[in-house]
Amino acid sequence: MILYLDSTIASGSTYTYYVKAYDEDGNISEASNSYTITMPPDIPANLTVTVREDGILLRWTGVNDICEYELSINEEIIKVGKENLFLQKEFLPNFRYEYRVRAVIGDIYGQWSESKEILTAPGKVENLKSEIIDDSAIKLSWDPVEGALSYDVEIDGILYQDIKDCYYLLKSVQQILQMRILKIYTTLFPRR
Repeated sequence: MILYLDSTIASGSTYTYYVKAYDEDGNISEASNSYTITMPPDIPANLTVTVREDGILLRWTGVNDICEYELSINEEIIKVGKENLFLQKEFLPNFRYEYRVRAVIGDIYGQWSESKEILTAPGKVENLKSEIIDDSAIKLSWDPVEGALSYDVEIDGILYQDIKDCYYLLKSVQQILQMRILKIYTTLFPRR
């Protein structure tokens, strides 16, 4: 068997091969049957994942103008078309997503890109309640959020961070009321 290695091929291109035989007198045979092959497209590069208010935006560097793209989102394949971006509008809170992209030309599939993973934010805090403990204390409580390690509580512009439990005991109600009155006063009568 005689082998020939074509080192001039380019990804995403189609090539048709046939072979003719020559003898020592320079006679040429008829051509063999032809063989056509399309090389797989390159791997899309620079996959980025950005969480936005309207969804999760995926972008990548396109391979060429004739390729279409497929995304793998947690092993579910989605056809994207010729765009090199995709906005995932629906997603679960506190959920890990893995993304990959590949180029496709007809029925020729390129290799998957490197994967990118994200963990979406915890869900919304629900069922916020308050309970008056005494004249100087209020207890705020809420339902636990799956996947939350801590909570931030904001009261009249003051941020209390890294609360580990599903409640917060506000002991200085009088101070908060004084700050609120001062805030209203300075808004109505600004210093000059």
